[in-house]
Amino acid sequence: MAKTILSVGFQVPGGETELVNLLSKRSLLDADVVIFSPEIPYTYGSTTYLGKTCLSDDASFRVKEALAHWRRELAASVDAGKLVVVLLKAPEVVYAATGRETYSGTGRNARTTRIVEELHAYEAIPVKWQFREATGHEMALMSEARFFAPYWTDFGKYSRYELYLEGDLKETLVRTKTGNRIVGSCIRKGRGALLAVPALFLEDQPFVKTRKVEGKEESYWTKEAHAFGRQFASTLIALAETLASEGSVTPPPDWTHDDTYRVPEEASIELRIKEITAEILRFEEQQRTLEVQLEAVGSLRRLLFEQGTPLEHAVLQALECFGFDATGFKADGSEFDAVFTSPEGRFIGEVEGKDNKAINIDKFSQLERNLSEDFAREGIDQFAKGVLFGNAYRLQPLVGRESFFTEKCRTAAARLGVALVRTPDLFVPCRYLKSHADSEYAKKCRETILATVGDIVVFPDPPVDSGKAEDSNATNTGAT
Repeated sequence: MAKTILSVGFQVPGGETELVNLLSKRSLLDADVVIFSPEIPYTYGSTTYLGKTCLSDDASFRVKEALAHWRRELAASVDAGKLVVVLLKAPEVVYAATGRETYSGTGRNARTTRIVEELHAYEAIPVKWQFREATGHEMALMSEARFFAPYWTDFGKYSRYELYLEGDLKETLVRTKTGNRIVGSCIRKGRGALLAVPALFLEDQPFVKTRKVEGKEESYWTKEAHAFGRQFASTLIALAETLASEGSVTPPPDWTHDDTYRVPEEASIELRIKEITAEILRFEEQQRTLEVQLEAVGSLRRLLFEQGTPLEHAVLQALECFGFDATGFKADGSEFDAVFTSPEGRFIGEVEGKDNKAINIDKFSQLERNLSEDFAREGIDQFAKGVLFGNAYRLQPLVGRESFFTEKCRTAAARLGVALVRTPDLFVPCRYLKSHADSEYAKKCRETILATVGDIVVFPDPPVDSGKAEDSNATNTGAT
């Protein structure tokens, strides 16, 4: 029967194993052998703090969730009799949000500061070791680690250490040639095992070449890469079989489960296991519910970076915060991103996000057509006010973004009296309104949209500054 190898975060040359993304929710129990490379799976919204990467609130949640997922999966794999091979890369540390905040100042000078803490890539590894950064390539296989000799013979020459291990190390595999620092170790559990081994460095090997296909450069694996990958996979499978055979235990025959042969403490331990299992299931259900709630509560952040349908939904949510009755519209051959009404009037909106450019005249032309189509519909006796919502340069930090709308777009807006809204500018007013039932302020925001003719909407400051220190100028992107 063919063996399955899953490799998380490390691509084995030749494609001989299935590569799994670090942000995946993939179960590792499908594999016979698991390769794991401890890294921080970066997501959008990162800055720097004290010389290290500092993750946004959303990225912090996703990365912590990913590390916790892999810690559970790796532990479950070893418990299930699998071989887990951890490639010991340099310890990667970032700063992540804790969910706690501090407050200072009052009124317009109020500041909210995020509390962050260090987050280590090795939190994904289910061991109680310390990982100390140090680099080198002079290593020696321990004489008692005979089972590991085939691997070390074939792949030791590709390995170098970027850290050494400290802690309760039961079984040493590899040490530095001098200093006796442990750079490879093993933990066994029944037929399963976790091997922590020096990382592989293959950049200098002739494993990847490029060729032109229909005028485009295309990378491909070389014969050497396929040969290496097959050898690497077969060595790991043989290693797994060796460890499993050494750790094999005869399963208890059915007759030994008779009450005659039970130890008194077993019943109480089994009961406690059952109680803990039920408690775990309850907490997992609570966690899933809270994750859904967290995603919904944080959805306003999409105003800062999203595009397409997610941005449209975030804009509708923001408009509802302002007290509009807001919805998308699709009927009679017409489709509008936003139709929103209030005592102040009736509005038609179009929503657009751009990765690395300003909102251009194309989207404005679509808004102009929508306004005409809306007016032509039966029962509509006056033109709605047009609003163009734009999220330009959406993946860049807010401060320093260039102009959100092109000159042509602004000229056309002036001609038709359309209001231009930078979607990040909606965030601070909406965050305030989420925590304050302030109908007067919501009305001012609605009136500001109505009163803005051919220009960018500048929303009034909330009575209480709810901005965080890192984005307290969110409504002032430095762009117009």
